[in-house]
Amino acid sequence: MNDPTWTDVGAFVVAAVAGVISLLAVIYSFQQSKSAKQAVMEATAQTLLTREALEQARLQTEFAGREVEQAQKQSEYAERQLELAELLRKDQAQPYLTAEIDVSLRESELLVIRVSNAGMTVARDVKVVVDPPLQTHRKGHIDAIELSTLAPGAVWEQAVDTAPQYFEKNLPRLFTVTIEGNGPFGAIEQEIFTIDLDQIAPKLALDSGTVLIAKNLKKIEQHLRSVEQASTWWRHRQIGLDDPDRP
Repeated sequence: MNDPTWTDVGAFVVAAVAGVISLLAVIYSFQQSKSAKQAVMEATAQTLLTREALEQARLQTEFAGREVEQAQKQSEYAERQLELAELLRKDQAQPYLTAEIDVSLRESELLVIRVSNAGMTVARDVKVVVDPPLQTHRKGHIDAIELSTLAPGAVWEQAVDTAPQYFEKNLPRLFTVTIEGNGPFGAIEQEIFTIDLDQIAPKLALDSGTVLIAKNLKKIEQHLRSVEQASTWWRHRQIGLDDPDRP
């Protein structure tokens, strides 16, 4: 027969072992759960770090993009400055042409068409177009002028008529004068001048008055010189008559 005491002991042992196993299972499950939670936390932290790293990378990329854009703008600005400097250099080296209808620089009563080069280089193939054509004193007309060259600082004039005679006639007073030519860097930009001869009429009147005064003064000077010469001749003649040794 079986001893009930040993049976109870065996059952107790089995129960104890089962309890230990259950406890170990619980501990293992707890450890696994803790490890899983730790892994989740680490994964979450890693994700946050990854997101932060991605944000940093995005910011750096954006900053780098702005730097590249700024560098491109600076490069474009520098190129534009160089272009402007080159254009300025060429512009300063080009002839500067002007065309006028005015009284002559040499004779204030003479109406002329004047072409000037105020630049620092020679102008070539200079062409001047006058609209409407200028009528000359010989009943001709000037509608275009062509000059093969015009040196720096040169002033070229062509007579039209005496100014008083031109203004006495019923002739056009308003003109459009176009001038163009070539310089060291090719064609010079075309210039268009609007000329109103009525604007020079007051100056012409002043110049004419000045010329008249100058002519009158010259006549007076010539008359005084003639009187002085006659006086000298008469004085010499009287000295000769008074000389007793004169035969």
